[in-house]
Amino acid sequence: AQCSQGINLIISGATKSGSALADIATQCRDPSREDAVYAQPKKKSQLQMSMAACLNNIGQATTYLAKVGYSLDSIASEPGYCPDYPSPWQRAACDNQIAGLLANIGQVATYLTGASAGCGPDVLLPFACASRVAATVTGLADVAQAGGMVLEYCKPTTKAETHYWDEKAKAEKAAYNKKYVHTIDVAKKLRRLASDVRTFADSLLGAARRPDCKKVASQKVKSRLMRK
Repeated sequence: AQCSQGINLIISGATKSGSALADIATQCRDPSREDAVYAQPKKKSQLQMSMAACLNNIGQATTYLAKVGYSLDSIASEPGYCPDYPSPWQRAACDNQIAGLLANIGQVATYLTGASAGCGPDVLLPFACASRVAATVTGLADVAQAGGMVLEYCKPTTKAETHYWDEKAKAEKAAYNKKYVHTIDVAKKLRRLASDVRTFADSLLGAARRPDCKKVASQKVKSRLMRK
């Protein structure tokens, strides 16, 4: 599956760069030319679609900014993907992680410049140009990441290698559970508390729907007053 994902990423990255380069000459005109335009007014029929694209760009930029943090954590965390004396597999894994980090940074730049270009009443062509350039670089970073994935996963594995990766996956899962054991325990307790609260609310609701509920409640109040 990872091998197929790497091959698909090669195609996706090449397509992304080609698509950005297709109209880069239109968006990135020489500003010294007399016919160069800084801002291009939008048509009224395009305003709603432009606003939707603006919100999408902002949301995507935020998402990829979070992915940048995840990539940095994967590279820097122990034992890490990029040790001082890497094996051939670790070199491919390191290339995969670093190129993925660059691709995520490129996506942030692509969507932020896209939002800067299209979130106003006019299309700001310099920012549109920057968005095309960032998308081109991002596509190339995707291709580099895909190369690491292909080298990492697209080869026959022996039984010893399969056993190694199974043990590695178990160790990583155990380390994750140990690292976030308190968070997991709190989440379990919150789920149990929510279940208990829901059960209690259902019982109260059922009692309130009983026709003799008020009568029983008044009798209990009277009995408590008599005791006092």
